[in-house]
Amino acid sequence: MKNFEEIKVIGDGGFGIVTKCRDNDTGQIVAIKKMKQKFATFEECLQLKEVKSLRKIKYDNVVRLMQVFRENEYLYLVFECLGESLLKTLQNRTGPFTDAEVRYVMHEVLSGLAIVHRRRIFPSRY
Repeated sequence: MKNFEEIKVIGDGGFGIVTKCRDNDTGQIVAIKKMKQKFATFEECLQLKEVKSLRKIKYDNVVRLMQVFRENEYLYLVFECLGESLLKTLQNRTGPFTDAEVRYVMHEVLSGLAIVHRRRIFPSRY
């Protein structure tokens, strides 16, 4: 993590903690997921289903995995940082969405989901 400046924690789940960071070399804002599980080798990290799956997908409507690294036995996944989550957008909304806005959001979400499913990638929790 020495190449990144931590800005703030933006998520915490069962598998890891996601932190908004700044890349010290490029200045780019990224989201870094630190996996809670420890790994003995980098090769072991690369065998994770999540890593294998995300490395295959390059599509506008699916968050992009940019880099994978291991430090002090922890695996770090570096993602593009989105401006705001859909949940946050919905929570900040003061009025109802128009039909056109609903169609647009649903099209974007379902397009990304279709790509993931076409590649036979399914969440492991289901």
